[in-house]
Amino acid sequence: MKKIVAFILTLVFIYCIFSACGESNTTTTELSNTASGDVQTEKTANLIDPSGTLAEGDMDVQGESMDASDSNTDAQTGAADISDSIAYIKYFNSYLPISCIKGGQQILTGDGGWYFDVESRLSDLPKADELQAHATVGMYAQGTVTPYDTLPQTNFIDSKVPGDSIAINGKWGLFTTRVRYESYTLENQPQNEDWYSYFSKKVHAVSKHTPVIITEAWFFDLNNDGIEEAFVNANNTFYSTEDNLPNPPNAQSSAVYSFSVLFVDGSEPLEMSTSIYEIGNEPVNDKKNIYVSYMLSDESPIHSEHFVTAVQYDAQGNLIECPIFNSGEYNRSIAPKIVIADIDGDGQAELITLHYSIYSPIIVYRIDDSGRLIESFRINTPA
Repeated sequence: MKKIVAFILTLVFIYCIFSACGESNTTTTELSNTASGDVQTEKTANLIDPSGTLAEGDMDVQGESMDASDSNTDAQTGAADISDSIAYIKYFNSYLPISCIKGGQQILTGDGGWYFDVESRLSDLPKADELQAHATVGMYAQGTVTPYDTLPQTNFIDSKVPGDSIAINGKWGLFTTRVRYESYTLENQPQNEDWYSYFSKKVHAVSKHTPVIITEAWFFDLNNDGIEEAFVNANNTFYSTEDNLPNPPNAQSSAVYSFSVLFVDGSEPLEMSTSIYEIGNEPVNDKKNIYVSYMLSDESPIHSEHFVTAVQYDAQGNLIECPIFNSGEYNRSIAPKIVIADIDGDGQAELITLHYSIYSPIIVYRIDDSGRLIESFRINTPA
């Protein structure tokens, strides 16, 4: 009997040893997975530089180097599975939410108001620095010109591109629609009669003595009809602190403007952003309530300054650079930049406009069921 008891106890002891080993292996596997997850979380905060090169310690961002077919495949694969998602876009030094899907429903619609009000509604969701960030330069075909290649080399705000990255909590393809970009100079204006006719009517309705200057355009097929749409900026001013001597245009009054227009084949142009007003040649004079002018005089305030220049006509109809002088607050209207990306993982890209002006909104446009581009959401930016 004692031998039997001893034999049973031996079996129990052996069983306990093997059970402990199994638990040890399971625990090791769980810790390994956890550690792997922690490393991945740290990696996702890294980002490809807009130039396409990696900073020291950065990882390659998934999806940045995929071609159009890879991007579409990823989007189609992920679209059916995405019922909860969030996307943030980088606006200079801050990430702002631009899409949030909960239970399959988009909750960021209409006028969201101030960014802090929107963020308070999403306080229970992951923050941008916890997510994977994608450089939006990935929306352009590799080897083509991008806005990063044509930035002015100044210390002014337009030397940067707002919206240079998007952070998302999923793995769908962001850049399902490829985009090409063109930048234009005074000597190399686009030969597009539809564009020129549209902008001429807008500009000459205010001043017939002001030239039409088209600065840049983005081309993309957002509605997938096989025909490119074009988002076009026209602007006749630029930042400059040089040439501080007056060089007024020939006309006594001419306009400065910034237009952003979406041209869609077969549809009326969609005006996305507009600013236009006249500036005269009568010198700056606070006593006469003339605070902006192409001219100065002995009666102009000593604190009058110049940091904006306009392109206008001289007496022979040639384009010339005309410094603008101001007394008090003044700034130029800068045309917005855009991002084309699938921010909600449904396989359909959205168009996002990002302005430079203080407190100006980020606006998301979507294709509706009829194929029209409509404003879907806006959020006011921080200063």
